[in-house]
Amino acid sequence: MNILQQPDVLSFAGNVNDFVIEGVTGSLTFKLYMDGLVIVNEVYEAESGNIRIRCKDIMDCFLSVSIPPADADYIIQALAVKKFRAEIEDTTIEFTVVKGGISNVAETSGVFLKTQFLTLQPQEKQIVTHQPEYLTYYGVVAGKVKVRAYFADGSGEKYILDIVEGNLYTINVSYLKISEKFGKAAGCFDVWIEDVDGNRLTYIQRYVLGASNVETNVYLFENTLGGIDTVGFTGKFTEKIKTEGTVTTMLEESSDSDIDLNFSCEQNTGFVSSIDHARWLRGFFVSKQRFHVAGALRRIYLRESENVFSVSSLNDFTFEFFYSKQTKYDIVTRNKGELPYLLEFPGVDSIPFLAPRLAEFPIAVVADDLMLPVQYAFENAWRRISVAAIARAASDETIDKIDLSSYWKKTELVREGLYLKFLDKFIRAKFADDSKLFDKHAWEDWFNQALRTTDTPEFVAILANYLKSGDFASGLTGYKVGVDSEFETLKLRKWLEAAEYLLNQISLVGDEVILTEGGQIDSVEALEGGYYKCILREESVRTGELKVHDICVTDFKLETGFRVIKFEITEVGDGEITVYPEDPMYPPKPMMTFKRIGNFTDTTRQNSIRLSSRDQIIEMQSGVDTYSPTWRNREVLIGKIGDMLPPSLNIPERIRQKASIYAANMIASGNFYQVSLDGVSQQRVPCYKGLWSIEKAPFFYYDQVTDGHVRYTCVYEGEKGTTEEPRFDSDVWQVADGDTALNMKMYNSTGSWDFWDRLDILFDASVEVFAGSKPINNLVNEWEWWLDTGDAGFDAAWKAVYGSRTDTQHVDGSTLPTNMQTGSPVLLWCRARIYYKGKTSTNEGYLNLN
Repeated sequence: MNILQQPDVLSFAGNVNDFVIEGVTGSLTFKLYMDGLVIVNEVYEAESGNIRIRCKDIMDCFLSVSIPPADADYIIQALAVKKFRAEIEDTTIEFTVVKGGISNVAETSGVFLKTQFLTLQPQEKQIVTHQPEYLTYYGVVAGKVKVRAYFADGSGEKYILDIVEGNLYTINVSYLKISEKFGKAAGCFDVWIEDVDGNRLTYIQRYVLGASNVETNVYLFENTLGGIDTVGFTGKFTEKIKTEGTVTTMLEESSDSDIDLNFSCEQNTGFVSSIDHARWLRGFFVSKQRFHVAGALRRIYLRESENVFSVSSLNDFTFEFFYSKQTKYDIVTRNKGELPYLLEFPGVDSIPFLAPRLAEFPIAVVADDLMLPVQYAFENAWRRISVAAIARAASDETIDKIDLSSYWKKTELVREGLYLKFLDKFIRAKFADDSKLFDKHAWEDWFNQALRTTDTPEFVAILANYLKSGDFASGLTGYKVGVDSEFETLKLRKWLEAAEYLLNQISLVGDEVILTEGGQIDSVEALEGGYYKCILREESVRTGELKVHDICVTDFKLETGFRVIKFEITEVGDGEITVYPEDPMYPPKPMMTFKRIGNFTDTTRQNSIRLSSRDQIIEMQSGVDTYSPTWRNREVLIGKIGDMLPPSLNIPERIRQKASIYAANMIASGNFYQVSLDGVSQQRVPCYKGLWSIEKAPFFYYDQVTDGHVRYTCVYEGEKGTTEEPRFDSDVWQVADGDTALNMKMYNSTGSWDFWDRLDILFDASVEVFAGSKPINNLVNEWEWWLDTGDAGFDAAWKAVYGSRTDTQHVDGSTLPTNMQTGSPVLLWCRARIYYKGKTSTNEGYLNLN
């Protein structure tokens, strides 16, 4: 089986690649998980050994975009981003899907999400003051949202939000929200995303405040990229009402028994300026979430719409929509204007009243500075008083006039000797009255010692070997103090020393520790259906630590010995939880200390760290969504691996029984040294960076690259690294593997030729110099050519004319000496010299022309 195609690590829902598998014999099982929940579990039959599995439609069904509250600065669209895990037989593939899609299949979703806001709106957009405005962005990397606002007296910049990697944000960039952050009204403002180092990641989105137009109708919709856009239409807006009555006639009199109401609106967009603007509006018409911003957001739907855009015409669109919720009832808002700053009252000869009517004012929140109009009984003038002044006067008058004498008299409580009397009766001690200790007994019947501060009491003589409560029952109730003590709690302010600790909890140092949230059970109540209500010990768990569907474990001592017990948390309350045990035979019990090891649904709570001295292992688990994790959940193992990994991984037994490190991924900085089994030899491990390219520069000490079938190791120790290209004679790079020996190949344009026909021969000889198998003619600084014909005079004259050519030499056979013998060799020599940092490298070769 070979997987030819699979989804990218990060994809839009509309651009998720199909799974394409080849080499399948018979069938295979395919499972798809979302947040630990199985959403696809199918068996696919191969056709000609191939299988194609399409999943993007079902993934899109599980993704949705939420509309933010109007007052929120931002929201995280948790429902619009999901992590999926596909299992194809024994192969696991994990990837993330974001709501939406793009039409340009040549651009990857990851690049688009990193550099673009999720909107197709104009980059410079006209808005009005009351218009909600949002930008949606997915954090491929961590970053910040930056805003630059322009004012009449200058401009200002500030960061308004930190972007966390892996979250999809919908950011409120409405005009009033941005002006509030700067403390004054802006004329326009720009928004973009920067990374943590201040480098701009996205384009700059600009918003310009347009002229206020009461005729502008604003609409909000979910666009095709999974973002939220708003658009203002300035065209004609018409309301249409159609009614149809059901007429009933009784006693020759007809009346409406019911009336069907059909209310719709017709909106013209106004001028559509460009084809790009029209394409953006296409998202409004195909959106599954549209709202009319009419005071509140009112959801609307379109039954049908058809519009045409012509490049050579003035374009506008008209569409009819309906409100999702319709009723025949209506409401009217009175006095939409603001409350006047100053109340004016009529003259003294008229009845005072407030205008507008008091019932039409908004309700005020009770506050100390709330003002009320008041009058003295016979004064024809208005005054004001605050709520705080009224409250203070009322409280002072009330407290000063309370007479406490009727509630308590000092003469009612008197002291007589060492006793207190109330209303002439001795005050009784409730504990002593209820105790049978002194029933028909005197003090000396029980106590025979008079103690001083320097005395040591002899309790053995008084109370045998221990003190205990009357309801003491070992392991259940009461307490006992003595040589063998047993009670509920013990608080120490400094330290505790003991030879051995025996605890009923899995976080026992010396045996096993689980580093996650947990708690201790104080009491248990059985409920219907096999559930149990557990009251947690106070301070054993902090608020919010435990969540629904948490998988918990404890190692508890029962009558038959210690046993691992697991259960699921189904409800979380204040200081209590409801659980369902994995095995009904082993329910939760008081005194259990438990730890979370996973969660059935929440992927953020499926990780844990276990330290075991018994297994001699440190284990980091992830993706635990079941009571029985497998080896695939073990992402990191440090220690003796043993049988914690399956035989299919082919890990030698000697490695399993010695301290080792197993990790799903490894990222480390610093130096690595590999030590031989002889315990002496060691070698530093280089950092291999693949094929050399200048884009990967700079390179640092012990970086390793491949160039020309040769692997080079960087030996430059400078802090800023080097950008120098690897070469055979470099003092910055050393050859780690491969051949860099210089060699030369020479070619002629005619092949072999008859020496005695030289008067008719004209040809070109060329040279190529190699370091190993890599051509390096570009590194040659000097070329030298000469002929060896046996005629020293001719050879010297020829070299004087042609000896300094480059890597190509022109040879004219008619110029060669005529006194050479048949079969005598005629050698054309070439020597290449390379000068580099004071070093000279030379290589030479010849071509036999005869």
